[in-house]
Amino acid sequence: MSSQDLDTFLDSKLGIEKGPEYKPNVYFQSSEDMSQVEDESVALIVTSPPYNADWLYGGHDDDMDYSDEYLPLLARVFNECNRVLMPGGRMVVNVPSLLRGGATGGQAIASDINVMMDTEAQGLRLHFDDAHSDIAKMRTQSDWILREQIAWVKGFNTPGMAPNGSFPRPGGILLNNFHEVAMVYQKPGSRDYYSDMPDSIIEESKIDKWTDELCDDVWEIKPEGHDFEYVDGENVPPFPEEFVKRCIAIWSYKDDVVLDPFGGRGTTAKVAKDLKRHSVLYEKREELEKDIMEYTNADQTGLGEW
Repeated sequence: MSSQDLDTFLDSKLGIEKGPEYKPNVYFQSSEDMSQVEDESVALIVTSPPYNADWLYGGHDDDMDYSDEYLPLLARVFNECNRVLMPGGRMVVNVPSLLRGGATGGQAIASDINVMMDTEAQGLRLHFDDAHSDIAKMRTQSDWILREQIAWVKGFNTPGMAPNGSFPRPGGILLNNFHEVAMVYQKPGSRDYYSDMPDSIIEESKIDKWTDELCDDVWEIKPEGHDFEYVDGENVPPFPEEFVKRCIAIWSYKDDVVLDPFGGRGTTAKVAKDLKRHSVLYEKREELEKDIMEYTNADQTGLGEW
C-alpha cells in the first residue's frame, strides 16, 4: 500500500481530518524520567531507539557499551513506558534484527531486546542473576507481552552494494540489509475502549483484518527520502511517516495520546497530530528544537490537561 493509498484509507475509512489543534508536547530531556506524563495515560508508544551503531546523531555519538550501557538504558526507558501506558496499550519498538560487527559477527539487537523484555509472566529465559541491575529492575516492576513481530522491508539497497569486503566469494559475502524488525509489546490488562467514546468513532475505526494490508506482518515501506536528505546535523534517515501511520491506525483511536520516548525529528508526533491524536515527544538533543517545531508545528502547551 502506497503512502497516498494509506492517506486515502485513513481519510475515508477512519474519518480522519487533519487540523492544527493537536499540537504535541515536546520535552528536551531523557525519557528515563517522564514525570510530566501521568500513570496509565498513554494509549500507544511508537519509537525507534538509537541503534548504538556508532552513528553521529547531531552532537551525540551513538556508541555505548552494549551490555553495560545501551541495553540498561533501554530498560530504564521501557520501565517508564510501562508506567505511563494504559492497561492493554501497545508499545512498538523498531530496531535492526542485527547490528553487524565485522569479523565478530554483530549484535542480535532485536532478539536481545525480546529476551530482556521476557518478564516473569513470559517464562524468564534470562536469569535475574545474569542481568544488569537496571534490566532486573525493569523485569520486576514491569510486565510485557510480545504480541506481534513485523518485518519492515525497506528495499532501498542497490543490488551488489552489500559490504562484501575485498574478496566477495563464498564465506566472505554479507547480505544486503533490506529489512528491520518492529516488536509490538502489550501491557497486561485491558482498556475499556468503549465506555468513553462515541459509537461513530468506534465504527469508523474498525479495520477489516481479511482485506486491509495494514494487518499484514510484512510492511514494504521505503525510508523517508531514498536519497536520505537528513535532518540538521543528522547522518541517519528519519523514521518513515507511513510506518507510524499504520501503527496509529491499528492500535489507537482519535483523541488518544501517543508517545515517542526517542523522538528524533518528531515523526511520531507529526503523524499523531495529522491523525487527530495528542502526542508526547522526548528528545535529548536541544539543537533539533527548531526543526522539530517546524516539522510538527508543536509547542510546549499543545496538549494541556490530560
